[in-house]
This record gives sequence, structure tokens and C-alpha cells, in this order.
Amino acid sequence: MMYVKKYWFWFAIMAVLISWTANTWYFKSKQIDAPIFLTHYIEESIGNPTFLTLYYITNKSDHKDLQVVKLDDLLLYPQQHDGFIFMDSDQLHRQNVHQEFTHHYIRKTTFEINKDLLSPHHLKDGIDVKNIEAIFSERAPMTVPIGHIRLLPPVAVSNVLQSVTSSSSSAGDNRIVYSANEPLSIEKVDLPFDQKVKGLYEIELMKNQIFTNGDQNKTANQELATEWPIELETRDRFISTIQINMESKSMVSLQFMIKGETRNEKSFQIPFHVAEEPFLTQSEVYSFINNATEVR
Repeated sequence: MMYVKKYWFWFAIMAVLISWTANTWYFKSKQIDAPIFLTHYIEESIGNPTFLTLYYITNKSDHKDLQVVKLDDLLLYPQQHDGFIFMDSDQLHRQNVHQEFTHHYIRKTTFEINKDLLSPHHLKDGIDVKNIEAIFSERAPMTVPIGHIRLLPPVAVSNVLQSVTSSSSSAGDNRIVYSANEPLSIEKVDLPFDQKVKGLYEIELMKNQIFTNGDQNKTANQELATEWPIELETRDRFISTIQINMESKSMVSLQFMIKGETRNEKSFQIPFHVAEEPFLTQSEVYSFINNATEVR
């Protein structure tokens, strides 16, 4: 009887050790050696200021801060934490958590680009990178693929078209309606990345004429914009509908540029933006990690 009790005692000890070893191995197998950046597709003109937000996967136990990123030869530093100076370190780390998973966080850090501090080269030619250098505290600098970031030269914005309504949804639908403040011709709309990134977005442009009948305005049927230029009279509307492909699981921030000329031959250009944050499931995080070169 004593032998049986001793046998079960050691069996229980071995079971606990095996379970602990298995759990430890499983935990370690899910850890990554270094932060892994998600794919970003960002294109916009440099404003004053411009904000650039980057998303990356870290282990939950990793409290190293993203301190600097280098785009080409431009060094960027994180935006201040909303002016809160009495946060403890844990609060600061949790402030930039975008999503939480079993073993990992997706964190985000926002960087401010001040036009007044840029070089003449950047203001003239912009910045176009597919890799960045990231510096985390207590880590060697990392050169990582980022997707594609294009910061374009600053643009003087006209007000001949006025945004009257805009809407978006969690499914990636974005709609902006413009009203013409004077007669004009829209000659073209420049598309971000020239749609070279297959399946990133779809765009539909429409014209909506407004006819005046006495003191009342009547709206004609919307017409798909298929031929250029698009002629608009005062109060006519120009509608953009953009569908972002949410299955790409990428950070998407896109600038579209409306270009044209008024009836009195004054050129104009008007940028408009759509942006969607990435949201991943647990299985997608594991898949992303398994496909990344930084994983153990």
C-alpha cells in the first residue's frame, strides 16, 4: 500500500514537471526575437505637421520603446504622450497597445513630421521608402520592410471644391461628396501608388448635377465619371467612393488628388484622404509571425 502511494506521488510529480515543461516550451515557441512591423501603404503630401503611425507586433513581456525611425535620411521621433507626465511605465506601454492577444500585442507609435524642419531636398522631392530603420530602447538598430511609404512634396490647396459630407464604415467603405463653388473642369484624379498594389482599393467617381428651379434646387441622377474632363457648374457635386480591401490586413493611408481648372483658367488641386487601421485575429497574428524573418 505504501509502495502504491509512493508510486502515485512520483507519478504526480512527473506529470506536473512534464506539464510545466510543455507549457514553457509552448510559451517560448510563441515568442519573437524582435518586433515585427505590419505592412503599411501610406501616401500623402507633407503638411504642417504630418503624423505617421506605425504598427508592430511585440511580445507582451517586451517593454522596449520604439524611440526613433529613419526614413531615407530623415530621423523621426515619437509624438509626446498627450502631455501626461505622471504616467508610470506600465501606463505608457499600454497607451500604445492597438490590439491584445494571448502572447503578443500589436502596438502603434505615432511620429510627427514638421514641414518647417525638413530639408529643401525633402520638400522638393518627398520621401519614398520600402524599408525603414527602427531603433528600440536597449536593442541594436533594425532595418525592416515596411510596405511602401511615400511622403510627397507639400501642395497648395484650392477651395474651389468644398467637402459637404463624408462617411466611412468599419468595412472599409469611404465616401466624400464635394460641391463646386464655381464653374470648373476636373481633368483627372491622381491615384495613390497608381494602383500598382493589386487589390488594395477600388475607386468610383460620380457627377451629380444640381438644377435650380425657382428657389428650389433639384438633384439629377448621379452619373458615373467615365470621360474626362468632368464639367461642373456652381453647386454641382462630385462624389468619390473608395473601398479599401480590409483583407490585406495592412495599415492604409491614401491620398487622392483632384486636379483641374476653373472656368477662368485658374489651375487647382485638392487632396483627399482615406485611412484604415489594421485589425488582425489571433490566427492571423501567428500566420504573420510565421511568415516573418524575425521569428525564432
